[in-house]
Amino acid sequence: MAYELQRTPAPQRLAEALGGTSAEFRELSFGKMQAAMRVGGDRGHASEALLAASLHVDGNPVTLDAVLDAPGRFSGVLTDAIATVIRMHGLVVGGDVEVEPVAVEGADAPKH
Repeated sequence: MAYELQRTPAPQRLAEALGGTSAEFRELSFGKMQAAMRVGGDRGHASEALLAASLHVDGNPVTLDAVLDAPGRFSGVLTDAIATVIRMHGLVVGGDVEVEPVAVEGADAPKH
């Protein structure tokens, strides 16, 4: 079974933050997603690297440096964009996921 990768328009303000006029989020394959986050993770910016790899401005891919160099006044739109690509790539564990509690030996021991 094959799936088509998702594409969705990004907010105009995000394009402006990166010096463009239009922006689009593009889902990555699993391997490309992992590679982008690994490279970004080496720099301490895995989420920002996922955004950069998933975002095209005026039809062109964005670099991690471009995301990191965006003016601070765009922090809100960049943070929202990171949340969008995290959800797009299925990296969110939501509230409807049940997690079984795990007993940890000594967890109930008094703390000194």
